[in-house]
Amino acid sequence: MEEYRCMIEYMGQSEEGQLILTEDELNCLLPQDEYAVPYADIYSFEVTNYRLFVNTERGTLTASLLGDRLTPLYTELYEKYNGKVLKSLFVEGSHVLETKGEYKYSDDAGSAQGSAVIKLFGRCLCILPPDDRARRIPLCFVQSIEQGSYSHKLILDTGETYEMYRLGWDTEAFITKLNECMKTIRRHAVRAALALDPALDTLQSSRIAKLMPEGVAATMGALSAISPSFTSAVEARIKDSRANETYLHFREICGLDEILVGAKSHLAGENQEDVLWIVASRSKGDGGVAAVEMALSEETAAATFLYRFAGGWEPFGRRLNHAMEAIDFHREVISMSDGELKNRENANYRMAVRRTASLQFLRKCFADRIIHRTVDSWKKELDAKFEL
Repeated sequence: MEEYRCMIEYMGQSEEGQLILTEDELNCLLPQDEYAVPYADIYSFEVTNYRLFVNTERGTLTASLLGDRLTPLYTELYEKYNGKVLKSLFVEGSHVLETKGEYKYSDDAGSAQGSAVIKLFGRCLCILPPDDRARRIPLCFVQSIEQGSYSHKLILDTGETYEMYRLGWDTEAFITKLNECMKTIRRHAVRAALALDPALDTLQSSRIAKLMPEGVAATMGALSAISPSFTSAVEARIKDSRANETYLHFREICGLDEILVGAKSHLAGENQEDVLWIVASRSKGDGGVAAVEMALSEETAAATFLYRFAGGWEPFGRRLNHAMEAIDFHREVISMSDGELKNRENANYRMAVRRTASLQFLRKCFADRIIHRTVDSWKKELDAKFEL
């Protein structure tokens, strides 16, 4: 483990000491004291005038008198920080391509631009600047790619845009690898659709895959319009889960266009199940209420999450899809209070919330949970909550 001897200024103290980087934090070792700065608390860092400045929730930490150790320290901090960011954004596996360049984006949380490390993974593209403006872009939501002479702009189904440019020699390799990843996602979605309904023809399976890639929910009305046999297969799968009574009640009180169904493999949790998940909604012009249910096995505990939203049902459904995909269905972060997010053990969740616009949105919409005790008590509570 590398140690960096330097002058450290932080929170009114200025002493010579050592900096040590771990996977989770920056440790400061002083002659008579020591403390840690979690990466979750770091807003940004930069090198200026031969000093490293680390901006944190408690102020700016300055490291000076590093000599030729300054660049290695900055490089290691950037690598460790990125590793923590990727972990918080539920990015797993090896990257397909890594490069450096400029970025510019505009999403529900605001706009930003600057320089960053850019990593392409099988299911997402990650923009990793040396600050808290990182973004994880799910490829399944990319609707189009606009190519310039030296730039690539990804446009999502929500209208959010992410542009990468000045990638140097990686410009062509980037778009080639990106297209390969998107084709692989589509092929997996086609196979998943056929696994549910082998009777689908080529056109039907392709259209369903476009609406319902891994983890993404689509309306039963749209799926039925493509293939009634597919929705029958979906309902047959739900019937074998503990969500059957729940789904039947949703069908009684909601139309097919007000019910979304998606498939999620290896769902987060002890059993790592391949499950369907269901969203039901009641809405009117100025907003509505939605319930999210997991079609889990009988022995798995479950709860129905409720959300109240303003505006249209379709925009809410898109952002719900984005949020659930972004957190890999770790629903506990949705209902955590801001105070709970500040706990040390929830550092990854805190970082995810700060960098994920759709998760910020869904947390604001979260209204309640209904615990499954008996079917009758669940129906009674749901009906009361669904009153607009």
